[in-house]
Amino acid sequence: MQMNKMNAKEFFIKNIIVNENDFNKYIISKVYKKEIAEDILQEAYSRAWKRLDTLKDKTKAKSWMNFPRGRPCRRKLYC
Repeated sequence: MQMNKMNAKEFFIKNIIVNENDFNKYIISKVYKKEIAEDILQEAYSRAWKRLDTLKDKTKAKSWMNFPRGRPCRRKLYC
């Protein structure tokens, strides 16, 4: 089922942004710097928003976020 823009925004806020603390803790545990973690989280949110249509099971939004945040985190660690 394709979401329209408003439904997508509401879904994103209710199911992804609400988990910001968990995401932040995870990223900080990898990079150890709050400023870098915030940059990575912003990049991950941007990537997730652009790829929201690839989320097949809406009940798994939090675990789906692991995919887009993983690459930016590794990129910051190894650059």
